[in-house]
Amino acid sequence: MKKNILFTTHLDDNFIDGALVMLYSMKKHVKDFMDYPVRIMHSTKIAGISKENQLKLTKLIPHIHFEDINKDEYIKAPVKYPKHRTAFLSLECFRPTTYDKVFFFDCDMLCIKDISEGIINSPPTQVSGCGGSSNDINCGLFVVGKKYLNENTYNKLVESISLFGESRLFTQHMINHIIPSFNLLPEGYNWKVSPEGNLTHNYKIANDTKIIHWAGALPSGNRPVFSKPWQQDENENQLSKLWYKYKKEMLKEIKK
Repeated sequence: MKKNILFTTHLDDNFIDGALVMLYSMKKHVKDFMDYPVRIMHSTKIAGISKENQLKLTKLIPHIHFEDINKDEYIKAPVKYPKHRTAFLSLECFRPTTYDKVFFFDCDMLCIKDISEGIINSPPTQVSGCGGSSNDINCGLFVVGKKYLNENTYNKLVESISLFGESRLFTQHMINHIIPSFNLLPEGYNWKVSPEGNLTHNYKIANDTKIIHWAGALPSGNRPVFSKPWQQDENENQLSKLWYKYKKEMLKEIKK
């Protein structure tokens, strides 16, 4: 097993369909995926994962590891959207570890091409991700290099929770605030289902798209709320059709 890079996400039962499909899609496309350690972070005091859903995840990836994290700072912080409180757990990606890198991904994603090159080649001295600038990334996907896997960075991130009051975007605020600069990955590693105007969405993925991200589920101004693919009808749009195709393949996989 490749022990130097940890694949991890945070999860509760509300996102189980997304997690199963995303993990299956990486298993399908990422070179040597089953040789990497995989960790699911959850919190029984916020919103845990049922034994039934843990079993589904284990059927898909037998060596998957579950970590129950119940930190007061995450549990008690004032938030605008309580059902998304589990998102605080992404700060745990910066906790000191024996791994050389930690790769974090959201569960509202679908991997459609190999992403191993971007992860392996991301610099150990930086945090890598996708976004508009080297000072502001979308924290639905990032790679933490060894330099930032330390107590100092981790403690600063946890302490910064108190700076943002009633948090809306959770750890995205904190990570962009504490990390001085980022190594930018190509946008295809985190291609977001983006709005066209105020009422419609862009479902035309680019040729270099490796991961589709149904980001932006939280209201913002006049922008429409983005529903997750498992909340959509299968034939609602071309990307929902694609997501359900992977879901059907995943269900066959865990029923073997």
